Parts: sequence; structure tokens; C-alpha cells
Amino acid sequence: MAVQVWIGEKPDNPNERKAIIALANGLDRLEGLYVMIANFSVGGRAIDLVILKSDAIFILELKHVDGMVFGSVNGKWKVTSKNGSTKELNPGRKNPYGQVVNYFYNFTNFLNDNKHQIVSAQKANAIDFRAAKRVIVLVPTLEPGSQIELDWKVQVKGLDELPTYLLTERSNGIELTDEELVRIPKLLHCEPWQELNDLLAGVMPPWASTPTEPQLPASSPVPPEVPLAEAAAPMPWWRETLCRINSWPGGVLTVFALLALVWTLATIPPAINNSSEPAPPVTVVPVPTIPEQGLGIDVANGIASVHQRVGRRWDRERSEWVGADEDNADVLVTLETVDFNNGQIMLEWTVENRRGTPAKMALVPENIVIADNQVRYLIDSARSRPRGVLEVRRGEKRTATIIVPQNVRPNAITLKIALVSQPFGEASWIVNVPQ
Repeated sequence: MAVQVWIGEKPDNPNERKAIIALANGLDRLEGLYVMIANFSVGGRAIDLVILKSDAIFILELKHVDGMVFGSVNGKWKVTSKNGSTKELNPGRKNPYGQVVNYFYNFTNFLNDNKHQIVSAQKANAIDFRAAKRVIVLVPTLEPGSQIELDWKVQVKGLDELPTYLLTERSNGIELTDEELVRIPKLLHCEPWQELNDLLAGVMPPWASTPTEPQLPASSPVPPEVPLAEAAAPMPWWRETLCRINSWPGGVLTVFALLALVWTLATIPPAINNSSEPAPPVTVVPVPTIPEQGLGIDVANGIASVHQRVGRRWDRERSEWVGADEDNADVLVTLETVDFNNGQIMLEWTVENRRGTPAKMALVPENIVIADNQVRYLIDSARSRPRGVLEVRRGEKRTATIIVPQNVRPNAITLKIALVSQPFGEASWIVNVPQ
């Protein structure tokens, strides 16, 4: 199982329980162990949720909202509902920014004070748990039109986009084994939420259908005995999988069934040359993952309208690229459209550079990986424009066109498009294929 849920006390708030159940379901099939610690106290403060993985720690404040949210680092936060009424979020208490910052100090101080009980002495000298991430999570979603202005310390995510963030983000210098991860909730005197751990379904359910309590599955009736001569041949695994997918609710099919057909960038074989010849099919076992920018849903006339942007800024203290919103990014890369017409795949990109040094994006197979769940598609560097490398000087915004000289595979459902290193390290998009 990829998820363990631990609790100090069972959450009283139904929406909080519902959010934890939904998130646990969404993370359950990802690779690696995720440890969720919910509704516990440390340093005299009650913390909603902490999520641990091998290379990151996330301290979360959950807020159930029913409209657009307006807030900043200081002052009150407001929620405007669909009927136009406005109310204060968190009345009489610190705003969500102040809350999650306080949680951060209490929790990371506890971890640093007890690091010798979590990791080896050698590891304890190098690790600093203050690299943990602080996140305000709006449940069930961050409504379009919301205006939240924060600094680099705290991120705001909707619950629906949180698995993507958890998968892709890392905490600098944190590397924990599964055994070390589990030591943390034990040190906090938390207990496994066993009924939820036993019943994780493995997919993120639609918010509207997520229960506030773990639901026991109905027992299956015993089928009548069938004579051997009449027994049907066993259903192939791929057909059984499709049957299961088709039986899920529409919301799950749209979002998470597609995610189950893609895999992490590490599973994609490296490019072997710059040839424009199509790569031979490679059979792989799909490992579910969630890409950084979700799904490019809109496909019309053979063209997927993606228009999804990834921003990064250069952290001088850490000497590495870190995630950033549009206002604070040094470099922005946008996958605009993917055109599946004319016997080829054509990708249109926009790159904006706000740094003092040029941003370079190599338009070659070593840097841009395109694949479905069985085949990798190689870029024709000679036909792509500009040829070889897109260089964007400070203050510029330039476009690039990438050509794959072959049709997408007829049975493909989604394409994963990933940047390997340039212009700012790894990033990925998922795009629906015309059906």
C-alpha cells in the first residue's frame, strides 16, 4: 500500500474527514510510501494534516470553502459564494497564512529536536526539517476568480490539484526511508486510522460522492458453480481493466482513470539519438502518476488546447530551481497546443524569461520526451523551429514548434510530455488524444 493514514484523534469535522479520505484515495496508487498524519497536536498546537514522503514533508491547513477566496499574508480572508454573499474565513482566529506558518515552526522544531530518534546520527548532522513545505488547501477546489497574494513561504492549492503538487515537489536535503517515515507518527503518539487504511480504494473519488466516513464494501454473492466445459476463458487483464474503468463514475473516469495509464518520467527509456525515425514500440507496465499540470481536456478538430504554464524561480540560497507562481517566476514555459493532424504531432510552446541570463530550451529528444503508455515518439529536430535550441533573452517571450513525424498510436488515450532538464529542470504535462 502506498498510503498510511495516522491520526492523533479522529477528526470531528465531516468535511475534514471527507478531505482526508479523498486525498488518501488519490495518493494510494502512486509509487513510494506516503504517510498522512491527521488531527494531532505538537507544541500545544493542533495541526490539521501533515504528509510525508521519502523526499519531502508537507504541513497543511485545510479550509472548506464554497466560493471565491480573497486574502493575503496579512489581514482577514473573505469567501464570496456563488449567490454573491461574502463571509470571513476563519473568523476570530489567525488567517490561514498565519496558521500554517505557526504549524510549520511547531512541527519542524519537534522534528529537529527529535531527529536522532528518526534518522541515524550521521544523517541527523545533515538533515534540516525546516525544508518542509507549507500549504493552505482549499476544499474541494480553488475557485476561478479567487485572489490570494502570498509570499514564497506558503503555497495555496485546491484539494483536487494537491496530489499533483505532492508528487512533483521536493524538500531540499530531506531523504527518508519508509522505516524513518513511520517513526515520525509514532513519536507523535499517533495511531493508524485502521478502518481507512484497510479500505483505501486506490482512486480519487469525485468530491460530491466522497463519504465522510470510510465505507465498508458490500460483500459479493458467491457465484453458482459452473461446469468446467461451460466455463468461459479468463478475461484478459487489459479487458478487465477497461471494464472496471467504464464502471466508475464519470468524474473519476475523466481525471484519474486517465492518470492510471501514464507513468513517471523515470520509466521512459532515454533517447538514443537525434534521428527523426519513429522509435520502435516499447512495452511497459503503466505506473499511475499525476503530472505537474494535470490533463489537457479540450480536444477539438484534432487539436488539444492545453495552454498550461509551469513557472520556476532560481533559489540562490539552495542553488536550484524551485516552483513559483506566474508573478514570482523567473522562467515560464507554456505548452499551448498539441496538433494531431496531417500524419504528425505538432507541439506549440511559449517560453518567457525574466532572468538576467538567457534561458535555453533544447528542442531535441534528450530534453523533450513524448510518450503514451506503450510507445515513445521522437522529435524531428531538423523540422522543429527554431532548430536545435530555443534561446530566450531577458525580458523576451519566444515561441517554439516541435514536430514528431508520425501519427499518434490509434489506441493511445493520453500523451505524457515532459521536459528533462532545460530550461529549468523537470516538468510534465498530460494531454488527451483525439478519440
